[in-house]
Amino acid sequence: MGRRFISAIYVVGLVVLATPLAVAQDVADYVRIEPRPRWIAPVDIPNFDRTADSGRQSIYALIDNQNRHSLRTDEYSTRYVVDLLTPAAVDDEGTISLDFDPGYQSLALHTVQITRGDKTIDAIDLSEAMVFRTETDRDQMIFNGTLTFSMPILDVRVGDRLEVAFTKSGRNPALGSSVFSRRSFASTSDVKRKFTRLSFGPDVVIETKKINDPVDPVRLEDQGWTVLEWDGPDPVAPDYDQSAPDWAYLRPTYEVSNFASWADVGALFTSYYDVSDTDRTAVRTIVDEIAAAHDEPKARAKAALDWVQTHIRYVGLELGEGGFVPRPPARVLRRRFGDCKDVTRLLLALLDGLDVSADPILVNSDERGGEFKGLANPYAFDHIIVVANFDGTLYPMDGTRDPQLGTLDTMEKGDIEFGRGWARRHRS
Repeated sequence: MGRRFISAIYVVGLVVLATPLAVAQDVADYVRIEPRPRWIAPVDIPNFDRTADSGRQSIYALIDNQNRHSLRTDEYSTRYVVDLLTPAAVDDEGTISLDFDPGYQSLALHTVQITRGDKTIDAIDLSEAMVFRTETDRDQMIFNGTLTFSMPILDVRVGDRLEVAFTKSGRNPALGSSVFSRRSFASTSDVKRKFTRLSFGPDVVIETKKINDPVDPVRLEDQGWTVLEWDGPDPVAPDYDQSAPDWAYLRPTYEVSNFASWADVGALFTSYYDVSDTDRTAVRTIVDEIAAAHDEPKARAKAALDWVQTHIRYVGLELGEGGFVPRPPARVLRRRFGDCKDVTRLLLALLDGLDVSADPILVNSDERGGEFKGLANPYAFDHIIVVANFDGTLYPMDGTRDPQLGTLDTMEKGDIEFGRGWARRHRS
């Protein structure tokens, strides 16, 4: 999780700068070519008159998204068919670019096909393809290991119809049996047919929520799986700021989750922050020094925060489970760096040794104090901090910040508000 983590409850501001770092990988090690999975429902391309849209750069004849979620994994299968009417459309669509996390995801390419008049051309050719490791958050010292598969399509021309299909499979092991899906309506592109099929396994108990009056799905059962389907032209996009982030919920949205509450989301990660005897041993010298220098509990807590903010520099290694699971304090102390998860666990161990009641709190750094409108889910948060409890008064403590002046009562606490629930850490 670094500054990209998980669960409920406060909100802090964060500005993201992007400077990419790309390293080429071997395509064959990461990308398979195979038929589309058998669980995919067949969807026909609609007939329409191209001349009615002659003023457009491109026409999406079909966008077909079919996702499958079990308690073990997620599968995201996409197929799109687009008519390329101008050189600009060829530029925009002529290179396939897909991101995936090799730590837990696989990528399968099913179809890259050009239709030119009455001729059909198989355009899958990996000889020109590349896989890059692109670190877009490198300026913030966050490294997530995401790879980008990029394949220029050979000999694609104005007037061609391009069809592409691929599937990403896998779920980060740290997320366990988490299931969450968000379907937003009303894109800015003109789509002649937009088909979405979401399937949830027999043991997946789902909650659903509608925001901004979206279209209701057709709900059916298929061999024990719960299936939600939408089929038809995408509604006209409403008049809203196109640069607004997803969490602003300005478009009609339909969400599905198997979390009944935000407390359930927090509970998913509670055990990662339990303080063990090994952790207490790792921080004992620091705890003893702080206890010898300060008698008052709040002063001890502030000294522990000062120690973490001063001695541990921020570096986020978010590869695979590292995006959600903190490293143990002994490792963080040896390396003298860590992300928000790592410094939170270290700070909790220090406070535990100082007999200060404290818990980890999952936060969202973008919503800036806004109330969550969507369903409880583990993907809603990107940061984690500590909250110390002194006689019912809560004090947020962010170990990733620069050293802060003042006491716990007077130090600047950032743009933070409480949300609807948070998971208490269990001491072991």
